[in-house]
Amino acid sequence: MKVISIYEYTDYKKFVLDWLKSQPQGGRGFYTAVAERLGTSNAAVSQIFRDDRHLNLEHATELTEMLHLTESESFYFLLLVNYGRAGSVKLQKKLIAKIKLEQSEQQKLVNRVAKDTYLSDEVKSIYYSSWIYTGLRNLIAVEEIQSLEELANRLKVNRTQLQKIVQFLIDHNLLLMKNNRLEIGPQKTHLESTSPWIQKHHHNWRIKGMESMQNFDEKNLFYSAPMSLSVAVAEKIRQQLPEFIKQIVEQVGPSKSETVRCLNIDWFEY
Repeated sequence: MKVISIYEYTDYKKFVLDWLKSQPQGGRGFYTAVAERLGTSNAAVSQIFRDDRHLNLEHATELTEMLHLTESESFYFLLLVNYGRAGSVKLQKKLIAKIKLEQSEQQKLVNRVAKDTYLSDEVKSIYYSSWIYTGLRNLIAVEEIQSLEELANRLKVNRTQLQKIVQFLIDHNLLLMKNNRLEIGPQKTHLESTSPWIQKHHHNWRIKGMESMQNFDEKNLFYSAPMSLSVAVAEKIRQQLPEFIKQIVEQVGPSKSETVRCLNIDWFEY
């Protein structure tokens, strides 16, 4: 599935049409779902995206949720809608300037998390096959744990298997050996939400979490709460979670590597 970035667009209609093309079966049934959500007809929705009609901001806000946009992406989408609806050249110029500014800021963000080099699909298929690869790499950052014996005991794997994993990580610049010490390599890893390996990555660490539940430890926290709630509150929580994750990442980044933890967050309708 092709990854569609809204920040590459200045036309919200083209973004939606390209997003639809990237979806399974070309997004079949999406217009019907939009029509039901907005309380209008399929024909009216089709006219918006294929003719000169435009979304109003209320309808555009509903659509951002159906497109599963983040909060910042949603504001950008609304900016594009305003630009599309602008009735004067002066207003268009002001809005396009704001659009270009948002694109520039987003590119700076992308550059900050950009990968030094890309892992090949073959390497990814191995790296994300088990939690042990990402788990070991994070553990290496904890300077007190260095010997293969210590690592094997901590991760509960045999030394022979661990040696193979370490060598794999070194071979692909995920780890470096300097002065007989292992260090985090320059290669960075990042999975898009549409990556074919993302589900396996989530699965690996949720299984690991379930294993950790067997041994009570006060520094660990597990919480599961099926609940009934209003649609409005459910959607509000969904919007708040990415910001919460961002706050955690911003704290973790500059902190000293003294221990390892895994954070799993699930929010789903059943």
